[in-house]
Amino acid sequence: MLAALGEARTDLGRFGGIYRNAPDGDGGRRTFFVTVTCEGHLMVGPMWADVAPWRMRSLGDTEFRWTGNDFADPVRATFATGQDGTATGLTVDLEGFTEPLIRLSDLDAGWQPRCPGGG
Repeated sequence: MLAALGEARTDLGRFGGIYRNAPDGDGGRRTFFVTVTCEGHLMVGPMWADVAPWRMRSLGDTEFRWTGNDFADPVRATFATGQDGTATGLTVDLEGFTEPLIRLSDLDAGWQPRCPGGG
């Protein structure tokens, strides 16, 4: 599966965080988390649904794709970044998401993967 995700990247931490369609969103609905796997790939997941997070394949500097599975269509995620390259927003091509999401905050430590060797 990792081969299907392409080469690992070391610059993905700049995308990590919590994203929502509005700063005062409805208790987690329409909220996504973004983190980096221990293997160096981006992982995106909805915080309102009990589904496995999407392990994304890099398509370019700020564009990623999850290939989908038998139960769900592919998902494309595109990040908006500031001048320093850090993410400021996220667009997800998922039904019902027509506007870019705002990056609200960093992820709490509990949301970060526990990697072997402390990485």
